[in-house]
Amino acid sequence: MDFSCYSKQSKITDPRQFISMYKDLPDSPRELLRVVQGLVIHGDQGKLYGVTFGKRQMAEELLRTIPEMLEKVLDIDSGTLTSTRPPHLRLVGMCRDYALLLLSFLRHKGIPARLRVGFADYFQSELKYEDHWIIEYYHLQEHRWVRVDAQLDGIQKAHYGITFDTEDMPWEGGYLLGGQAWTLCRRGERHPEDFGYNKNWKGWHSLKGNLLHDFNSLLGMELLPWDLWTELSTKKYSNLSRYEKDLLDEMAMLTSNPNISEKDLLVLFNRLPKEYMEAIQSKFKLLYALEETDYGIRICWNQSFLFYKGGKSQTLLCLHKKRMP
Repeated sequence: MDFSCYSKQSKITDPRQFISMYKDLPDSPRELLRVVQGLVIHGDQGKLYGVTFGKRQMAEELLRTIPEMLEKVLDIDSGTLTSTRPPHLRLVGMCRDYALLLLSFLRHKGIPARLRVGFADYFQSELKYEDHWIIEYYHLQEHRWVRVDAQLDGIQKAHYGITFDTEDMPWEGGYLLGGQAWTLCRRGERHPEDFGYNKNWKGWHSLKGNLLHDFNSLLGMELLPWDLWTELSTKKYSNLSRYEKDLLDEMAMLTSNPNISEKDLLVLFNRLPKEYMEAIQSKFKLLYALEETDYGIRICWNQSFLFYKGGKSQTLLCLHKKRMP
């Protein structure tokens, strides 16, 4: 099958003005993963690395695009991307940030790769299945998709007692795509309350959110977890119509197929409510109009920024040009 569409950068993963930073990147996926893990640190796991973060540093996980992330990486440390940063000089992010950087690097090397959104059962969290984002790349020689958890380095694997190969993950057990989790819960084989980010963000809204994020990502719209821009994204499960549930069931089946074609995804996308397409397209236009006028996230410097994470409203100070001590 032709998966060349996944080797093209999306609006989100295109490094644009920072393309020159990619010239020294290694060629193999495993080596590229090492580069990523030397640039990013998870905001919830500072203690594992002996560091703590302030509010301004935690705001770094709000960065939506690769250019925004690379700009911040350079602000923190002006070394090359292949220079492993000490933990206190890494970009503070989440699973999406690791995955997105690796995605951009792989696509730059001409390797088909895609972001996947779902749930992992190998973290010691309050929920059985924790919201988690990974990547898949297509092995051109072996003609198969390889699943990689970009976040998990040796320190984290030891902490969580993970023994499977996180750079070529098993397809059975451990990780469920958003569509797989949705289908299992719809069939009554899993309980919705076992899936989510925490006790405030779990259940059907978490399942539906990750299903839609996974679908969007397969179409090159690798949004932030809290980019719930559409009525379908925010509508309660109990308020979904029969048609909407059937549509989501079909989406779940399609996205669970590793060999799904771009054509089939687009056919389903065009059957979604008109509001869904218009909301995402208008938001993208607004975001990139701001970026082109050199605002982007900098539009809110020195202001407070309200967003929703894990079901709770949170306020963070927006990013400054330089990280504060």
